[in-house]
Amino acid sequence: MNEILAPAATELSPWLVGLLRWTGLLACAWLVHGGLRHRHPRSRILLWRTVLTLTLALPLWQAWRTPALSLQLSAPMAEGLGISVEEPGPISESTKTPPPIGAPAMEPSALKLEPPPNSPGRSPAGGAGPVTQALIWLWALGAGCGALRLWRWQLQLGRLRREGLAVDSEIGATVSAVAAELEVRQRVETRISDRIRSPFIGGFWRPWMLLPKAWLQDLPKPEVTALLRHELAHVRGQDLRWSIAWRWVATLAWFQPLIWRAPAAHSLACEQEADRLAAGSGDARSDYAGLLARLALRVLARPLPGAETKLALNASSDLVQRLQQLEQGEPRPWHRRHSVLAGLGVALLLVGAISWRVSVAHWPGRRSPTANRFGTVLVTVLTKAGRPIAGAVIQPDGLREHRNPASHYNWTASIHGTPIPATTDARGQATISYPKMTIPEEDLRTVQISFSVTHPDFTRVRPTEYPVDGSAPPVRLSPGVRIEVSGFYGPRREPVLELVPNLSAESKVKWQDQTDGLFTSDLVAPGGKLLQLMGRLPGGEIVFSDTAFFTAAPGQPSRQQLELKRGIRLTGSVDASVPRPVKNGRVLIAVRPREFPAMAPDAFYARQEKYGHFRPWKTYRTIDADGNFVFESIPPGELDVIVHGDGFCSRPGQLVPAGAVGPRGFGLPQTFALESPVTDITVLTEATATVRVTVKNRRGEPLSGAKVYFNPNVLRMEGIFGEMRRSSEEPFLPQPPLPKLPWTVTTDRDGVAVAENLPALTRFLSLEHSDFELPIAPGHDDREVRFEQPLAPGETRVINVVAQAKGRQLLGNK
Repeated sequence: MNEILAPAATELSPWLVGLLRWTGLLACAWLVHGGLRHRHPRSRILLWRTVLTLTLALPLWQAWRTPALSLQLSAPMAEGLGISVEEPGPISESTKTPPPIGAPAMEPSALKLEPPPNSPGRSPAGGAGPVTQALIWLWALGAGCGALRLWRWQLQLGRLRREGLAVDSEIGATVSAVAAELEVRQRVETRISDRIRSPFIGGFWRPWMLLPKAWLQDLPKPEVTALLRHELAHVRGQDLRWSIAWRWVATLAWFQPLIWRAPAAHSLACEQEADRLAAGSGDARSDYAGLLARLALRVLARPLPGAETKLALNASSDLVQRLQQLEQGEPRPWHRRHSVLAGLGVALLLVGAISWRVSVAHWPGRRSPTANRFGTVLVTVLTKAGRPIAGAVIQPDGLREHRNPASHYNWTASIHGTPIPATTDARGQATISYPKMTIPEEDLRTVQISFSVTHPDFTRVRPTEYPVDGSAPPVRLSPGVRIEVSGFYGPRREPVLELVPNLSAESKVKWQDQTDGLFTSDLVAPGGKLLQLMGRLPGGEIVFSDTAFFTAAPGQPSRQQLELKRGIRLTGSVDASVPRPVKNGRVLIAVRPREFPAMAPDAFYARQEKYGHFRPWKTYRTIDADGNFVFESIPPGELDVIVHGDGFCSRPGQLVPAGAVGPRGFGLPQTFALESPVTDITVLTEATATVRVTVKNRRGEPLSGAKVYFNPNVLRMEGIFGEMRRSSEEPFLPQPPLPKLPWTVTTDRDGVAVAENLPALTRFLSLEHSDFELPIAPGHDDREVRFEQPLAPGETRVINVVAQAKGRQLLGNK
């Protein structure tokens, strides 16, 4: 058998993955910076501006789950980094429990526990603990102090600018000439001050330049021009804006050591690039270096205002490195192609640094979603006479696990991979692949699969208990029986052209309409059949036939012509115990043929052997405020009824024979006999119950964001109590969909969830959380909380639930 191994690791929470990615980005940036230290300063400017851009874009980057690289931490290493592995992060979509499905029996969902749907994403973690809250407050305190200091420095710079004096016309002309030479398109306001000792640039949106008055008086014009070239080079390169952005990011991320020197590294590269433009070439370059050294000594001789040294791009920062850069000689010219190549290189390298998927590999004793493997099983398809059938398509659709083979689970693509159909060869054989784990996170192995087998010349079959160990007998197909169905109405036997046949079969029969009211199918399986027709007359009236029984025999086409009659008008109301006006009331009905009375499931299945699998006619209505409801036209048969609304639901019905008992935890609809032309009923009701659930972990901390599921199943209605997905009237009289009932509630920050309007038949609850789960129920093979005492109508039940970290126990290891 072929096996494909999936990794056994748990992905970390998104915020932690983002922090690790960002750390990798900064570490990689410093490595690149070291290699470019003696290169052209523009390359380092490009490096640090790319890092800043990716830092700001990292929250969006988190949404892109790149498969390029995978970093897997061992559990001890993760703990050494302060990463909790005792309570692992969110389980990926590939490990969520698949929903069970019912076996194809007379009542496919009668004994089915409807599963809680998978959550669309990670549930919020439990309430923040004291350590987390303390860390948040510590970060806020540090960021607030840093922001306050930057704001104070900004105010100092603004005051220096306002107190500065306008320059004379000669200096203004020099500034304009240098700006034109450097192609600086922005207007730069220039002022002089006797309170500063170094020229600098300010202004985020509108740049301005402040020059020391003493320098303008003492320095010769060539040196003043060189200083102006340096400062205006900063304007040309947008250096101040990037530097301010870097300082704010470093202030907010003060806890990250790798970012502490990043603003200085960027500023140094900007200074060196401005020096390069200001120095020129040849002797002028040496003269500029001397000027820079002399001016730096003058600046260092007297202290500068804090704002000038911290926010301004002044000429004295990192002086030694700037002089060393000038002594290396003039660097090679920087062309546009250099920018493109350097940008691509830096971007690719840095993108690689943050394109990691981080996970924790668990050690023995820790929880790890079991690696899923895929096996293969050989399926042989033959005729009843034993001849191989080529071209039959086998489509997998379900799984059964070893612990409880009676459970039947949907084949879910996000958990088990997309099911791949296979086609039989000339020997009637095909190999299909199946996941060895039905529920990977619980270590539940697959022992049986279900699939459908279709062929254009044979009837469809669907084995639902096909063992994967190679012990299964061949699948045998039968030639289809041709069935012709038509209906007529009234004494003149006028044909009904618009028909919807309901024929008992394992799967929905595909009919071919001959446009004259004759419906045919060539692929009906042999055996006993029940047939009922629904039609619409030219005037729009909906009519029905009684059910008719016949036997479909191989090789013997069967033609069934049934009389259709007016449907039964059903009127009804809820009993007087329901307060008026009735709020959010709904009534659901299903009409069974008389061949299937309201028996217990075992007896139901025995009837199926004779009549085949017949789907009841069903529909729904809302209940008026006065408690009444009307169904204009329904078929003959026996009626099942469920009602639900704010504060009330229908009482449980009875099985036949009297005293028969249904499965525990399932509701029973009330049954009524239908009489033509009008049947009036009163549905007996009882008060609904309320359940208040508090969910905590074993440390006593409340868990927010936990989904609590209630599953009040009901026999014969094919689904959850009070819900119906589709109406049999749909082809002729579509009904607006019913709102979903709140059988799922989510815990708040205190770990509390309140479920109201529950039928008293509700017997258990289940829980879903990204990091926690319920312990295995004592004496059972599941994680459900069963109510010690049944709910009473009108009761408010308080239930406290203690959840454990996922992975403490696995169902498959019991």
